[in-house]
Amino acid sequence: MSPYAFLELDLLIMSGKIEVKIPIFYEALKKTFSYYDIEVVKPSLKHLMKGWELREKYNLTYFDSLHASTAVVENETLISYDNKYSDIQI
Repeated sequence: MSPYAFLELDLLIMSGKIEVKIPIFYEALKKTFSYYDIEVVKPSLKHLMKGWELREKYNLTYFDSLHASTAVVENETLISYDNKYSDIQI
């Protein structure tokens, strides 16, 4: 999983676009990740470099480019309901 998803989520919570009860929400999220054995990729400068390239080429948002670049750099499948990622050519 992209480590940048947590930053995006936290910013959405701080902006008021998503309302949750802290710290209960993050405790439940941690348990869910543990239960399903979901690993979070370590942040890397490679993700940021590839993110710039993908943003410019595919007109992605900042976080969308980071999620896509993480998948590309780590050679992982990006799972999303958002079809904008289907346009990305590796």
